[in-house]
Amino acid sequence: GVDGRSLRPALEGVRSDDVPLEIESEYPWRSFSWAPLHGLVLGPWKYIHAPRDELYDLLADPGETKNLAEDRADVRESLAKTLAHLRTTRTPVRAGDVHLGEDTRSALSRLGYVEGAPVAEDSSRLGLKDPKDMVDVFVDFAQARSLSRVDRNAEALQIATRLCARSPESGELWAFQGKTQLTLGRTRDAILSLERS
Repeated sequence: GVDGRSLRPALEGVRSDDVPLEIESEYPWRSFSWAPLHGLVLGPWKYIHAPRDELYDLLADPGETKNLAEDRADVRESLAKTLAHLRTTRTPVRAGDVHLGEDTRSALSRLGYVEGAPVAEDSSRLGLKDPKDMVDVFVDFAQARSLSRVDRNAEALQIATRLCARSPESGELWAFQGKTQLTLGRTRDAILSLERS
C-alpha cells in the first residue's frame, strides 16, 4: 500500500518538487508527552503541523528562520490538507493486529518495545505543549544527563527538579530525577519520582 519511486535522480542532484515528502517526529510525545510533529515538504515549501503550525519557503529561507504560517495561510491550509490526506489514506498496523508468541513478546517487553500509549491522530491539537516552546527544557535535560554521566549527580538533580516543575507531564524527566535521587541515596524521594514517571 505504499507508493514507490526511484531516488536515483535525487542522488544525481535533480530535485523533484511534485512529490510530497512526509516528515514526522513522535519523539516529543513518546519521551516527554509534548505534541508530536508531522509535516511535509512539497516544492519550495516545508510545513510542520504542530500546536502552532510552521511554514517555511526553503528556497528563500533555507535556514528556516522565518515562519510564514500566518503570512501565507493559503499555502499552509493547502499543505495541511495534503498532509491530512496522506495520513488518512494509509493503513497503519495497529499493535492489537500483531500477534506475537509469548517468548517474542517477553523479549520485546524487556527491551521496552511492547509498552506505550497510542498517539491520537491529531494529538498536537489537544493542549499538548509545542516542542519549540520546550527547547530550553530539552537542552537543560541533555546537560543534566551529561552531569550525571560524570558523577555530578547533585548538580544533575538540581536541574532535574527544575525541569520536572516546568514539564510535570514528562515521565522521562521524572524517571531521570528518580534515578538520580536513587544514586544519591535519597530512596524515599526516588520512589515518589519513579511512581510519578
